[in-house]
Amino acid sequence: MESDAVMAQLTPDDMRRVTPLPLDETARLQATYLRLRRTFFRNLIFFLVCCILALILRRLLRFPPGLSWVVFAVPAVLFAGDVIRLLACGFKINRLQRSKKSP
Repeated sequence: MESDAVMAQLTPDDMRRVTPLPLDETARLQATYLRLRRTFFRNLIFFLVCCILALILRRLLRFPPGLSWVVFAVPAVLFAGDVIRLLACGFKINRLQRSKKSP
């Protein structure tokens, strides 16, 4: 009952300052994995749009076909770190889940 009275006295500014409860390691990793997966798909869409635009512009401006490889290689190098973090986080989640299941 006392906690309800305290909660009623809190203003919206006070509610913003309340720190969330700590999550266990698996829940934290799963939240990170979902964020990384969302970033990966955004990067993938950006990469595909860039490739399509580059191929269209290459034909319109009559650039040599070798220039297309630059457009494929640069985003692949730039986004490689995100892909590696996504894979590493997935492996950590699997390892934690397996360790929790084993006696």
